[in-house]
Amino acid sequence: MLTTMKSMKPMMGIKIIKKIAGVVSLSIVLALANISPSLASIKVGSACKKAGITTLDSGKKYTCIKQGKKFVWSKGVVVKVNPPNLPSPSPTPTIAPAVSPTPTPSFIEPVRAKSFSDLIENSDGLTYWAWKLTQERMRNSGNANVEFIIDVGPNTKLNFINPEKAFQDVANFYSSFEQVTKYHAVFFDYKDLQWAIDLDQKNSFNPRPSEILKSCLIQSQCNGGNAYIDNRLTGFTYIASSTIFSNEKIRRMGIVEAHEYFHTIQFLPSIKSQQKGKSVAWMPDWIREGSAQWLSTSMYFKDFEELMNYQRTDSENDLYRNKFTANDVENVLTDNSASNNNGWLAYNVGAKAMEALVVLKGVDVVLDFYVEGSKGIAFETTFENIFGISWAKAKPILATAISKKYK
Repeated sequence: MLTTMKSMKPMMGIKIIKKIAGVVSLSIVLALANISPSLASIKVGSACKKAGITTLDSGKKYTCIKQGKKFVWSKGVVVKVNPPNLPSPSPTPTIAPAVSPTPTPSFIEPVRAKSFSDLIENSDGLTYWAWKLTQERMRNSGNANVEFIIDVGPNTKLNFINPEKAFQDVANFYSSFEQVTKYHAVFFDYKDLQWAIDLDQKNSFNPRPSEILKSCLIQSQCNGGNAYIDNRLTGFTYIASSTIFSNEKIRRMGIVEAHEYFHTIQFLPSIKSQQKGKSVAWMPDWIREGSAQWLSTSMYFKDFEELMNYQRTDSENDLYRNKFTANDVENVLTDNSASNNNGWLAYNVGAKAMEALVVLKGVDVVLDFYVEGSKGIAFETTFENIFGISWAKAKPILATAISKKYK
């Protein structure tokens, strides 16, 4: 049995192999029978197996149709093949050429006049250069040692909240000139007028009640100020600080305070000379008030355009409106008085005259007049000594240069 069984196993193995081989052969035949006709070139009218079947060949679609008793391929129809749906490429951004911003026109400094010979030609730069020289000195001021004593009336509010700063700024600006060692500043409104007068009587060796009254005659005109030095060489200033005028720009900037303290620096050399029994020469009103107005506004208008706007619309409004001529200017420089009906011209025209003189000789020239005057040297002589030209010849040149801006 064992022998028989052994002899049978190989035979069974052969049958199985043959069977598998037969299956494989059948699969190959079937596979060959199902090869897509597209692998061979389709000919129109050639036989096909069943109506309705289609195939693609060389970009054409062929359909099996029945012709009589036969099935044949129809004429091919060209087929448009859509490309695959690929993501659209991102558009290449168009880079605009860089555009440089339009530059803001830079300020071109006017030419600075050097002497009376080119003063008219370069008159457009007088205000600018006088302002610039002031600002330069402000940045390089010294230190002056002055005791400031400030009193404010019981019913008074300060228009400028830090008056001591304005006083100290001017003191430092002219620290190279002798100044008072003590300075009383009194601020008052109309209700405190008598209080201010009483305080003057108390503190001053030479009280001036009439000057205080002029600063505040009635409530609607309580907007003046004055300064003086008594015989003890103590400085005094009385400034009306009225709520009626509190919104005026110059009263909120320290300009009034600077103006009044500057006067004490002007007066001191002559007061000291008088105490020694010497004869002094007092300068014209347009120098006294014009220099104080020039300095105080040039100091506190830090922006040049703001200064120009202030001059056009406030301090020099009448000069622009009336188209002040060279003859008008010369009349003010000849009159020498701030006490007539047009007294403010001594301030406004005087300030323009001082701008020109400062441009020619620097910011100290406004006090040089008073130093020389304290020696008894008259204005005309002092002028010629400083500028090298007589006042008679310089005055019409100065008047023409000033008036050009009002045409």
